[in-house]
Parts: sequence; C-alpha cells; structure tokens
Amino acid sequence: EYQWVDSSATWEGMYKYERISSEDDSHIVSNTNYFFDTEAGEWTMKYVEYFDNQGQITSFEEYHLDIANDTWIGDSKYDLAYEGNITIRTDYVRNNQEWEAVVRSESAYDEYGNQIHNAAYLWNNDLSSWVGQFKAEFGFNENGDTTLTIQYSWDTDKADWLPETKNEYQYDGMGMLEWTGNSIWSESDYWQEIYSLSYFYGSNELGETEIVGWIEYSWDEYGNENYMEQWYKGEPGADWIPVYTWKRTSIYNENHQLLERNQYAWNAEQ
Repeated sequence: EYQWVDSSATWEGMYKYERISSEDDSHIVSNTNYFFDTEAGEWTMKYVEYFDNQGQITSFEEYHLDIANDTWIGDSKYDLAYEGNITIRTDYVRNNQEWEAVVRSESAYDEYGNQIHNAAYLWNNDLSSWVGQFKAEFGFNENGDTTLTIQYSWDTDKADWLPETKNEYQYDGMGMLEWTGNSIWSESDYWQEIYSLSYFYGSNELGETEIVGWIEYSWDEYGNENYMEQWYKGEPGADWIPVYTWKRTSIYNENHQLLERNQYAWNAEQ
C-alpha cells in the first residue's frame, strides 16, 4: 500500500507483505514484511518469518536491498526448534554468501514465566560440533521464590554437560528463608553437600519478623565436617543464650582421618 505525498509529489510505501500458506491452506508457511526507504524510493529492507504447522516460528531472516545490483543481502538469521518445553535458538552470520551457524542457546520457562533452563553453545569449526559455554537449571515454588539452582560445566572429553554445583532453598509458611544448602558433584557421580545454613525467626513487639538464631555447617569434598556454628537467643532483642550458642571446628589428615576437633562456647561477658 502506498500514500501520496504532496511535498515530494511522489508515492511513498506504507506497508507491504507477502504471505505463503500451505497447500491445504491449513497454516501459514511464511510471512515477508517490507520497509520503504523514502530517500531511495524503494522497499529496501525486509524480514521473513517461517512457521511450522503449529504456528510456531521456526526461522527468522532479515535482508537489505543492494539497490545497484537489485539483490537482497542477508543481514541476520536465527532458527528456532522445540524439544518438549525447551526452545532452541541457533544464530547465524553471513559468510561468503552463505549462512554460517555461530551461536546456539536453549531456554525453558515454567507456567509462571520463571526461567527454569538456560544454556549456550558456540560452534567449533575444528571439531565440527557445538561446544557448551554455560548451562544452568532453576526451580521455583508457587510464590516465585527460587528453590533450586544447578550449574553445569562442559566436559570436553565426553562432549557433554557435567553437573558442578547445586544450591537449594526452603521457605517457611510466611515465605521466609529457613534453610539453604550447597552441594558439589563428586567424582563418584553423586551430590556431596558442602554447606548448610538454617534460620530461626521470632516476632518483635511491632509484629515484625527477625532472625533469632541460625545453625551453620561446612563439609569438605569428602563429607568431613569442617565446622559447625550455632547462634540462638530465643526472641528478638534478647541476649545470645550461651548453652545454645557455640561452635565446633575439625582438622583432618591427608587420608581424611580426624586429627583434631575443638569446641567453643559463647562468652557473653567478652
């Protein structure tokens, strides 16, 4: 569609598109939208969207017009693929008049819009394969609070992802964080917990929630306790209760056997 412009006494393009449907006319195969350059007096840009039979976009391409040669030149392109709830995007660059894949990303979301999967790859010409750059998975509760985070690293020998670290979170009925734990992936293929922190809450005179105690643990990669520390005062504004406020440290030899363990009590007068 065009509009007449009195100031330039010319027709200027308003919009132009081309739509291709399947042979049985059950779904759209592609849409092409054009953009008009008023100075050149030409449709000089276009983008093309391709769809599957479910109406999902499978590819997007953007072009500009080489006016002198009357040729469309590709500027950018990406493909989309769908595997379960994971969307896979592959981005391309133009190389010697051909599209060359360079980056691939994966993403997935839960029913509330929280991202639960995120991964990225780069194309390696020497290996003729995708090489992982980062990957993470997430979990959320019905309130949108993070309950799980897992980080992965790329195993070059297996050309696959290897679990690396895991963080977990638990909340009480008021939505307050009551426990968090950290684990690492062991060489024996299981999660080894290395850190744990639990909180205790109380209400002050204004009805506000405050931390009144916590218990903290740390373990080495072999499951040996490095230290344990506990603080507890029972209610907001109170002093730390000595019998419930203490810590313990441990030392191990090269064979992971306990050499020394020390326990400390809280001295409120110092």
